[in-house]
Amino acid sequence: MPKIIKYSVIVVVLLLLGVISYFGFASKDVSDTLKIGVIAPLTGLPGNLGENYVNGVNLALEDYKKANPGSKIEIIAEDDGYDSKKGISAYNKLVSIDNVDAILNLSSPTVDAVREQVNKWEKPFIQLGEEAEHKDDNILEIFPGQKAALIAVGEQAKKDGYKKVSIVTQQIAAYERFIDGFQEGFDGEVLITRINPAETDMKTFALKVSAEKPDAIAIFMGAPATATFLKALNQQSIEIPQLYFDVGLQFGLEDLRVALGNLELLEGSKGAFIISETRDDFKESYKAKYGVESGMLSDYGYDAFMFLMSGHNKESKTWIKNLKGYSYSGVSGVIKLDEFGDRLPEFKIVTLVNGELK
Repeated sequence: MPKIIKYSVIVVVLLLLGVISYFGFASKDVSDTLKIGVIAPLTGLPGNLGENYVNGVNLALEDYKKANPGSKIEIIAEDDGYDSKKGISAYNKLVSIDNVDAILNLSSPTVDAVREQVNKWEKPFIQLGEEAEHKDDNILEIFPGQKAALIAVGEQAKKDGYKKVSIVTQQIAAYERFIDGFQEGFDGEVLITRINPAETDMKTFALKVSAEKPDAIAIFMGAPATATFLKALNQQSIEIPQLYFDVGLQFGLEDLRVALGNLELLEGSKGAFIISETRDDFKESYKAKYGVESGMLSDYGYDAFMFLMSGHNKESKTWIKNLKGYSYSGVSGVIKLDEFGDRLPEFKIVTLVNGELK
């Protein structure tokens, strides 16, 4: 081969390798061991959701390694019990002791508690639960932001003709965005009751809300707290007014059914519904691996891992940059992040009729 041609080929190859290295998408092989931390509630009341999420992550790791045999990836899962203090401990262990390269986090209380530390850490942090504050940073949300959906819920309450709404919520920073969204859409009188997430006795709060005599009640809490509150409210011997929810009605419906015994108290409730459909091939793979049907949030766990790896680059800043604005077709639907790293939402308002959301 003539020298000039030989050198030209070498230059072209080097240029191609440089392009591949820069964008990080062409080669998914991870020859050095990559450590990915996972934080989820594996104990406590929402523990089943955390287990589903981690199962999805592990299934994704298995599929990824099949497609990329040279990859060396270790998943390190930590339990936060949906508690900010435990979340801080889990985060510190993963970062300081395990020295992970990226983190997949489920809980809102945890991300709000460690946000400042995460921003200084400057590595990819994939978040599921709603954040209290949305910035252009290294925290990337793969669950659609809910403020727009809550504006629509508020608008629905206004359209339904209600003038006075009592909002019952837990003292979790992310829920303040829900309140802001609802108020923006409702534009009427709003009374707010904030409850400590650790609270288990709802009698005092039920009495307070009952005394307010609202036209409707909006509930922004987890399923266990919601069920406890509704039971306490039902004991006040009053007719429970129209109920409105965030996506808790969608994702907590079965837990509410179990906790309440039936869904009679919720008949006619309205709430936000994130439009997504889990792919059948994922459902089949999940059942083959775990012997049960894919549970709530398992598809998001799978997508969190796969989305993270879709833009992998050894340089953390480049890795994060690759993911922003990138569109990925996941098992939970299309994941497309805006310039701030938040997944663009698609939602609708649904009503509970005879135990089904319509």
